[in-house]
Amino acid sequence: MNKARQIIRTKGITEGQLIDGAGLSSVTAKKIMTADNWPDPKTYSMTLRGVAKVLGVTVDDLYGDNNKGDHHE
Repeated sequence: MNKARQIIRTKGITEGQLIDGAGLSSVTAKKIMTADNWPDPKTYSMTLRGVAKVLGVTVDDLYGDNNKGDHHE
């Protein structure tokens, strides 16, 4: 399980909360809830910032040690 999904499950965040809180489409929210790999934060920075805001974490927290590279908000 990736770090972001672990945070989502720990905090009990629902797909609906991601849709409403981060302004995501249902398709994007479903992908976030089930994806093994997260998108490149440079390409999807607004989506990832929205998700991080809903979860109360940073974008770096979403990636944890699972993805290497420069992941800044």
